[in-house]
Amino acid sequence: MDADDARAIADALKRATMSATSTTASKATMRARAMEKMEFDFPELTLEELECVADACKTRARDDQRDVRLTTTFARNCAELVTAVGTNDGEESDEARRRATAARSVFGATYVGLALRVARTSEDEGWEILSRFSADEEAELESQEEMVSSNGTNGAKNGTPTVVDYASDGNEDWEPLETERTWYASQNIAQTDESITTKLRALMQELHPSRVGATISSNKGPSSEWERSKIGNALIDLFETFCASTDEERRALRLCPLRVLRERWAVVSSGEIGIDAGLTRVFAALKFGEEVSNGNEDLLIALELLGYLCLRIGADTMGVSAFSFDVDESSATARAKLWSQVNRAIPVVAKILEQAARSMKTNRDDPSQQEIVGLSALVLTFYATNVSATTANNVGQRIVSSGCLRALVNIFANVYDLSFAEAVRRSLLLLTIACEDVYQFVSRVTSLRDILADSAFAEDATLAGHGALWNFALRENDSESHVASVIQRFADELENDTAVIALRDILLLTHACERAARFGRRRLLVKGGEVMEALKRANSNIIDIITSFARVRDEHLRITRPSDVDDDENVKKNAENPKAPDVEKRREAIVEVSKILKTLLSSSDGAVVRKSD
Repeated sequence: MDADDARAIADALKRATMSATSTTASKATMRARAMEKMEFDFPELTLEELECVADACKTRARDDQRDVRLTTTFARNCAELVTAVGTNDGEESDEARRRATAARSVFGATYVGLALRVARTSEDEGWEILSRFSADEEAELESQEEMVSSNGTNGAKNGTPTVVDYASDGNEDWEPLETERTWYASQNIAQTDESITTKLRALMQELHPSRVGATISSNKGPSSEWERSKIGNALIDLFETFCASTDEERRALRLCPLRVLRERWAVVSSGEIGIDAGLTRVFAALKFGEEVSNGNEDLLIALELLGYLCLRIGADTMGVSAFSFDVDESSATARAKLWSQVNRAIPVVAKILEQAARSMKTNRDDPSQQEIVGLSALVLTFYATNVSATTANNVGQRIVSSGCLRALVNIFANVYDLSFAEAVRRSLLLLTIACEDVYQFVSRVTSLRDILADSAFAEDATLAGHGALWNFALRENDSESHVASVIQRFADELENDTAVIALRDILLLTHACERAARFGRRRLLVKGGEVMEALKRANSNIIDIITSFARVRDEHLRITRPSDVDDDENVKKNAENPKAPDVEKRREAIVEVSKILKTLLSSSDGAVVRKSD
């Protein structure tokens, strides 16, 4: 190498060093400028500036960072930015996706990462970080009376589901409430000063699943935003930190990160903090099973979480829906992960049901007991209907030996005719079909057979669908005829809204029963069989009605469509159908029935089992 070459190389290295230094300096300048913008209302940030803010927020959430101050304006801007980008990553441009990712990173690092740091640190350091942060408007606290009246007579505590009336037109028996303020409401505590806990509470009230990307099903895998940011780890750490607090007000905040995790696991069950590791840590933090008593708030939180996930992940196996809700892996993989957790929880569920069975004998109208019974029934149903061929026998034996079945039968005997008890009715029916040991036990209970002979289960009664399917569960010779007859009856009365809902319910139950019986070589949906023929006739009726609805709606639109010729408002007003909302609601219910029928009709030759598995 001669002297000229050496000088050229030296000059090149010098220019590269200067360029790198300049780039670093410019990034630092951009970061400082972007962070300054975040301290003013309605900041206008370029994509590069927003990504700089995201990096800065991640850095200051670390425990080794000093002189960190969160201001009210900065926190508000974090929430507004993530709200503005929305939650759909489906067909956005690359720049839009990068902006959405950066906005969620900013929000997560602030409302989860920084909140975790404050929750873990000393009171003095926590106050230093949040001294310039204050809730804009503290949410008005509801009283215990308001909480119950707003949630109905079955108002739930701690985010537990509300009981849905049997004749309701909703798909689910249980709907979880988003109530992170329940503890405050039940204690009727009003915050008069801004303690660290008050400030943390204000942050937690803004922590919604969509704002950290929890509900985006595509946000999965080792290289995903969710995994790279370790947001799941931070959420579970925050939950455990709140659980361990001796301050009751701060401990009440544990529901906020848990709500995000719950929605995440309902959509994506895999990941470093997926259902497997996540539920294990949640149950440990809540000390699930250590004390089974009516007043144990943590027990109810854990049971609600388990019941909710069973419903979301296993709806199509439990007679709640003919279709799986959105889950990341195949439904079978997600169900297998959850099933392992349910399997470990069965001893606790048995104790809960035994206590509830005693309570129901004297007070079957107690809303809190109804919630516990319904949730336990959901968990048991999922457990029995999602067994594998190798575990089917063991599950039946365990349900019997643990005391779960005896307690469930006693509860059924006390509440079978109540509207809230659909989960109980469904559970005992599907358990009997799915497990040989359960069938052997139930078939010998004379009092249960007497109940099933009650007029409530007659062919012309509200619970006719259950009555007909119990014939199948108890292996009566004419069971197929009974099921076909009830389906036909409701299919012939579709002008009646109640009949539409009843038809939907028996179709969902039929779908679940067919799947539950898959290891017993017993079939309801046999090609050319009575039930399949009844389904075909019902489908023909449904098609005619949907076609009729379409014609009526098209004619109505033609009449009411604005015209250049006819601007007479009175003519248009007279042409409007005042019952249109009710008609549309009924049409939607019938369309739902049509979709379920298509699923059942395509299930000949065993497809119903393959689709569910």
